[in-house]
Amino acid sequence: MAAQKAWTVGGIGSQPTLDDVLRVAQGQPVALDTAGAERVKKASPPPKSFQPLPAPAAPSAAPAGGELVPLTQEQTRAAIVVKLLQLMNGRSGARLQVAQFLASLLSTEEIFLALRRQEGGKEEEASDASLLKQLADALLGVGFARSRAPDAPAQPLSQALPALEVPQLSAAEALVLQGGGAFSAGVACIAVQASKKLLALASATAALSFEASGAQVRAAPPAHCSKSMLNTGIIRTVRWCC
Repeated sequence: MAAQKAWTVGGIGSQPTLDDVLRVAQGQPVALDTAGAERVKKASPPPKSFQPLPAPAAPSAAPAGGELVPLTQEQTRAAIVVKLLQLMNGRSGARLQVAQFLASLLSTEEIFLALRRQEGGKEEEASDASLLKQLADALLGVGFARSRAPDAPAQPLSQALPALEVPQLSAAEALVLQGGGAFSAGVACIAVQASKKLLALASATAALSFEASGAQVRAAPPAHCSKSMLNTGIIRTVRWCC
């Protein structure tokens, strides 16, 4: 199978769509726009002022299946690309290396982050705050990843993704990564696109049902049909079929 063309992130004047997020969530790799990357680099602090945070203590064992947040690969990738888009606007103050690390995660086939449901032995909800903290920990070299294969065990990042260079984080960058609702936004993008596909399927089914039954809908005004959850596009389809 031919390799997918990478989607360019951070282009000046670009306006990402829900379709773009969905394609990346489904496996399309990404590449950072050259001009956008330069913009991020200019807005970041001088290298000499960078003070990395100490890495958090690594868990003693890989999380078991019941300890993992029930996020699919699509949901995890959607959240990461939403956060990457936030960083590539050039106003976050994060270094380019942070954006490059997230882009590398999205360009890694078959492997995705394994997010823990438990922190320090305490049961937690899968909230944006807890999930984004784990994403920030990944940039400090602490975390787990696993393949898409069913029941694949989680492995430490250093073993699952040995080629990725961990960029480390400053205190300010950690706050940027942990702020916002990237996971909620990413899952919402998938839900909206799935709803649109469901509506399109329902529209086609309704049109074919009218055709099969020989119903005459020319006299039905679009406004009346809209009240029955049928948009004007369906009415055009139905009239064309009949």
